[in-house]
Amino acid sequence: MSSGAEVVHVAYATLETLYFHARTAADGLEECSQLSELEFSPNDAVTDAYRGYLGEWSKHRESLQQGLNATAQACKAILDSFKNIEVELISKLTSEGTGED
Repeated sequence: MSSGAEVVHVAYATLETLYFHARTAADGLEECSQLSELEFSPNDAVTDAYRGYLGEWSKHRESLQQGLNATAQACKAILDSFKNIEVELISKLTSEGTGED
């Protein structure tokens, strides 16, 4: 390529896999990663420490889930964009080759 243009290879399967894994992980965190509230009687210090851990876990889990949701949405948008561009490009090339427009 003497024009200095770069060749871009888009692997739809890779983008679909990334989207699927991010979506699955986010859904999993939402549905089943909550820890149970427990009491460790008669030891209030252990119960308080455990509740503190639960609070931190919930914050971190929510943050991670938001990041995974954003990643899934970005992968889906990229995948859809490339597919739409490909369809438009094929349509343009086909119509130019037949003299239509």
